Amino acid sequence: MSNRTESTGKILVQSNFVPTTAASIYTVPTGSTTEITQIIVCNSNAASKEFYIFIDEDGTTYSEATALFWQEALAADTSRILSDLSIWLPQGANLAVNVETTVTITFTFFGIEHKRGIKPTFLQGPALDSGGQ
Repeated sequence: MSNRTESTGKILVQSNFVPTTAASIYTVPTGSTTEITQIIVCNSNAASKEFYIFIDEDGTTYSEATALFWQEALAADTSRILSDLSIWLPQGANLAVNVETTVTITFTFFGIEHKRGIKPTFLQGPALDSGGQ
């Protein structure tokens, strides 16, 4: 394997989250690291709600110790856009969310998955004449 990296920008995960206990919605794939570049949280409810976002690099413990956002208020019928981020997650890290009550809040995470050890591909061209002429 080479040391090349293949990077793919994409929607990492989009989830309409309803349960009131934190749960993992994205795990960094084996052989990869992930950079979160943007987070959008949408509250389509008629009342203000609170949300939570967690990252645990080596497990699934979702508490104040692993929180990025804790009891973050989001007004009714609004979205919060967090952009220009560069949050790096190692292989196997878990991203989790939670909401305050049994309501639907949509979480969308954009980012780049960097896969390590990609074998290079070489373009085939015409054979070179090694005769020195």
